[in-house]
Amino acid sequence: MTATAVAAAGVTGWIAWTIWQPSEDVPAVANAVVVFAGGKGERLVRAQELMDAGVAPVLVLNTGTDRWNPEAFDAQVAVCDDPGVAYEVICVSGDSTKTEAEAFTTVARARAWTSMVALTDDYHLARSSRWLGRCFDGTVYRAAAIGEPGLGIRLREMAATVQMMTTDRSCPAAE
Repeated sequence: MTATAVAAAGVTGWIAWTIWQPSEDVPAVANAVVVFAGGKGERLVRAQELMDAGVAPVLVLNTGTDRWNPEAFDAQVAVCDDPGVAYEVICVSGDSTKTEAEAFTTVARARAWTSMVALTDDYHLARSSRWLGRCFDGTVYRAAAIGEPGLGIRLREMAATVQMMTTDRSCPAAE
């Protein structure tokens, strides 16, 4: 094998491992829990568990698109519009993992936050937390909801991770 092939195999293996084996590092306290769009409702359930446990005083939800799952989207919008929620809820708009990270960062800067918990499905955690880390100067913790994606979604996620690590590396919110 050539050195290039060995390097490519190593990078592919590392990406696959990070997508299939994400790790959580939920802190006792952070400034906010930020929920990336998508899933089938499990992300909002996990976010509510963290908020009820007192992990953060603010929940930030992306309500920018319903293309992943309209029912999950509607549930997040309902939380945004619910005055009875026991914590502050901020709703932002993003239509991709990158623009979500930018929107979360804009809110964090305006409020001088130093930490956020990135919450998404386990298969999406590696890429979403990396995007948030590129955009946000503070500490990014990770929390996973357990989704049930098929192989096609995992392969798409792997391809998007390769893209973010090679050709799409900038975060305008960080500039």
